[in-house]
Amino acid sequence: MNEYDTIRRIAARSAAARSRSTRRSRATRSSCASAAGLGPFDRRVQPAEDLFTAEDPRRLGSSLVAATLSDLLAAGVEPRFFLDALGLPRDAAADFVDGLAAGIASALDAAGCALAGGDLGTAEPWRFTGFAMGPVASPAPLTRRLPRAPQTLWISGPLGT
Repeated sequence: MNEYDTIRRIAARSAAARSRSTRRSRATRSSCASAAGLGPFDRRVQPAEDLFTAEDPRRLGSSLVAATLSDLLAAGVEPRFFLDALGLPRDAAADFVDGLAAGIASALDAAGCALAGGDLGTAEPWRFTGFAMGPVASPAPLTRRLPRAPQTLWISGPLGT
């Protein structure tokens, strides 16, 4: 399968998710434009480094989205827009691409986040980078600033494995 066929397969899944969220996306554009702050986050995933496997492509797709959105959600940001860069092996099977795209679309739809675009290339092994952004949902985003008072760290299990 060539790159253009892969793009068509992914776009077909994304178009289905986009048609379900067109009204939401228009409202999102205006609410993001007037939001007090926007929070971006990006996540680079490589299979050996992050122990993500390609055995179940639908699960892989949803896991890649979850890996990108989880830190954003933890920081008090509502993910609204998602971009991805995907590098697939040249010999990626059509059912793998379909499953991966379905997993990505399903997770984005569940999160209320729209796929705004991305980039596709070839890579051995596959690679994925996700970027998401949206308005800060809480009164203030979570930062790395600690309170001035001394803090105590409690550990309930062994460190490192």
